[in-house]
Amino acid sequence: MTEERTAATRLSDQSAGFRRSGEPRKHGGEGVEDGFNVSGMILLGLGVLAVALALVAAGYGFARWAVAGAIVSGVLIVSGIAVLVLEWRRRRTRAGLTPDVRQGH
Repeated sequence: MTEERTAATRLSDQSAGFRRSGEPRKHGGEGVEDGFNVSGMILLGLGVLAVALALVAAGYGFARWAVAGAIVSGVLIVSGIAVLVLEWRRRRTRAGLTPDVRQGH
């Protein structure tokens, strides 16, 4: 019973604008102002755009351009994910937070 209440309390706190540490955000746009995810998101967006361009090139029969677009899109998507993961880890270690320990199953 207490575990269910704890999980429900966590969900309500997160939806009410509280961070995992239990501190409320100072103002509504704080998450938007902090641009630490921007570079990774831009790389992911460019990777998706490169996939679309590679598909168009393949559809029109430009095989070499399609292969080049596929390689570029793969590099962009992987680098975007890597930037996001590394930035997430850097922010967690800088804040002194321990990694989430899986409890239960």
